[in-house]
Amino acid sequence: ISLLAIGSAVFLDQLMDVTVMIQKSIGNVIGRDVCTVRTILSALVLIPCMMVSISRSMSLADGYAAPLKLYTHLYGSMMNDAAFKTAGESQHHQHQQQQQQQSQSEIKLVCTGGEWYRFPSSYYLPDNARLAFLKSSFDGQLPQLFTEFGSKEQSSSVQGRFNDWNEEEMDRYVDIQDCSYVIELLKEDDNNDVTAECVSYMQRDDHDWELIGEIDFLDADKTNSFIE
Repeated sequence: ISLLAIGSAVFLDQLMDVTVMIQKSIGNVIGRDVCTVRTILSALVLIPCMMVSISRSMSLADGYAAPLKLYTHLYGSMMNDAAFKTAGESQHHQHQQQQQQQSQSEIKLVCTGGEWYRFPSSYYLPDNARLAFLKSSFDGQLPQLFTEFGSKEQSSSVQGRFNDWNEEEMDRYVDIQDCSYVIELLKEDDNNDVTAECVSYMQRDDHDWELIGEIDFLDADKTNSFIE
């Protein structure tokens, strides 16, 4: 590490000497002082780097912000639902003791399958909504819900089934009939057929499902490496 640090210091010192020589040479050619040349060279280097950095940030925000946009749209749709809003308002004005005894029928489940890890935060769901998991190709251990209205000891202790080997726990899953909303990433395979496990669940369900929102998501597998 010491040799690397010494080598880096020597390289930077030599680089500064070479830079000063270049600046003086350019200044003599164009008739400008060293400070002006240094400013021009810095701009020629920094402006392209800044443009590339900004464009990359904008591209990431445009291509991968779909989960945030979709959950924001879902929140608005849920709050515009009169029945849902009424249930939420009644829950908000109840005493904490009454909230603990609230029946599960008043809780709306927002379900997801393989997209569970893109769930941003519970702040994107109303008070009377909960995230739930549908069985997907992921066979590891899914997150466990925090103890609602629990003490510090309850929140920090293990609740229910949990293992240290990241093995699948089947009690994490719910049935599609228990879900009020489903969020899933729909991708087309090589035959342009849409593949999604949650879609197959909904097709077999007796209820009629309605599309209330969709956001474009960047498919990295089909994106040109140069554009990436």
